[in-house]
Amino acid sequence: MLLIYVDDILAISHQPKVLIDAIGEYYKVKPNGDKEPEIYLCANVEKVQMPDGREVWATSPRDYVKNAIKIVERLLEEDGEGYVLKNKVKNPLPMNYRPELDVSDELGSELSSRYLQLIGIAHWAIELGCIDIFHEVSLLSQYQVNPRVGHLEVMYHVFA
Repeated sequence: MLLIYVDDILAISHQPKVLIDAIGEYYKVKPNGDKEPEIYLCANVEKVQMPDGREVWATSPRDYVKNAIKIVERLLEEDGEGYVLKNKVKNPLPMNYRPELDVSDELGSELSSRYLQLIGIAHWAIELGCIDIFHEVSLLSQYQVNPRVGHLEVMYHVFA
């Protein structure tokens, strides 16, 4: 099986070297391109032993999420608006938050761009397996055209 995304190829086979060598006849392959993967599309890739003794491949968003949180913390510092990531959040959205009823000020162009950046980071985390924030991010994605201050604050809350 080949997993292909633009110019990233992951070969899953009992003989992956044969597949990579065949691809290498037509395209340039990275040196050591036939070694076992550690990361694919920002997801950690590792072998996991199942209870019955079989080894299977698994992906995890672990490192992507760690890096995403560092980026969000840096963005919070840059914004300087007093936003902070809370250590213990029970829900990705604050209780009783209704984004459609948010009447806070509209974001300026710089903070609107920040909002879009956060939505993008969160969407990729979902693609990699963080499905627990799917509903919240989908809900907040509706406001990409005209985000408000409250939407940005809640987007930061999603990363807490």
